[in-house]
Amino acid sequence: MKFLPFLHQPYPFYYRGCSLSLISALAFLFAFCFYLLFQPFEINRAEHRFPFFAIALVHALIPGLLLPLLGLVFHARPKLEDRWTLRAEFLFFGIFLLLVGVGQFLIRDLIYDIPDNWSPAYLWEEVRNTFSIGLLFVALCVPINYNYLNRQHVHKATTISDRLVKDQAQGRPSEELLIVTQVQQEAFCLRVSDLLYARADSNYLELFFQNGQAAPEKIVKRLALKDFMQQVQPYEQILQTHRSFAVNLDFVQQVAGNAQGYRLTLAGTTVTIPVSRNRLADFEARFQKFQSIPS
Repeated sequence: MKFLPFLHQPYPFYYRGCSLSLISALAFLFAFCFYLLFQPFEINRAEHRFPFFAIALVHALIPGLLLPLLGLVFHARPKLEDRWTLRAEFLFFGIFLLLVGVGQFLIRDLIYDIPDNWSPAYLWEEVRNTFSIGLLFVALCVPINYNYLNRQHVHKATTISDRLVKDQAQGRPSEELLIVTQVQQEAFCLRVSDLLYARADSNYLELFFQNGQAAPEKIVKRLALKDFMQQVQPYEQILQTHRSFAVNLDFVQQVAGNAQGYRLTLAGTTVTIPVSRNRLADFEARFQKFQSIPS
């Protein structure tokens, strides 16, 4: 795989929720153990204000605390998760390592009894040392994780596509369900058997229906996706696959995989629907039930 196209491949976004907490804890443990056990750089204990164990602990706290702070920045941009790529991951780690190096420089006066702690030479030393360790870790772990996830999801997606029972909607009776919206006057009857997918857009929900034309019919309602899913709960063929998407499994024509999860191709539309990483198990279980795909 050529390097530049490789950088534009989708990659999972880990910097939110439980994933962020886990990665922050791992960053702290890795930094602490590495610094304590290997003592990778020249150390003069006569310059230390505290025991070496305490100094290793303070150094490790910098990356462990910085990751949650960066997570707060990402929290304000939820759509960033959908556009995350290997390039973004490497760029993020470059910025992260730079900030860690600067943080290590700023705490030097607390742990080292040296008169010129604030010299540019020590700033360069801390940034250089941080990149020396961090880049080795990132260069190994990120490609390995990408290849593992991509291979796993592509294989599963291919298996599902090969055994896909298409056009299941033709065998279902036409049903309508009254959907209540945030605006009472906008309540409407949902043609369940014709629904292709639903997409959340801020406080609105876009619903797309098959209509025998090249482009699906679209209606927009003031309704949260969460509220919509509660009302269509009796219809198990309608599944939320992403925080912004719900799909009618009866219309799935093809399943493709990448490191982030799956992409679904539906009959009657060129739009591909994402299945996010945290919803893969739900999707596979529901598909196994409806399509008789073995585990």
